[in-house]
Amino acid sequence: MGLVQPADGFLKGLLQRARRAGALLIFDEVITWLRFGLRGVQGRTPVVPDLTALGKIMGAGSRLPLSADGAT
Repeated sequence: MGLVQPADGFLKGLLQRARRAGALLIFDEVITWLRFGLRGVQGRTPVVPDLTALGKIMGAGSRLPLSADGAT
């Protein structure tokens, strides 16, 4: 699939809305994690999520049921 770039200011707007609502910003890096390096898409943007979801790629695609979550 690749990466569909968000419009300028989109991720920053999501972060601001999450903060106002008292919610967490979560990036789902299941597809993008290793395709864009060990930092995933978040390594290419100044917006840092509160949680990151990783999976599938860590378990060699669909061969092993493996996932990970991380928080900053």
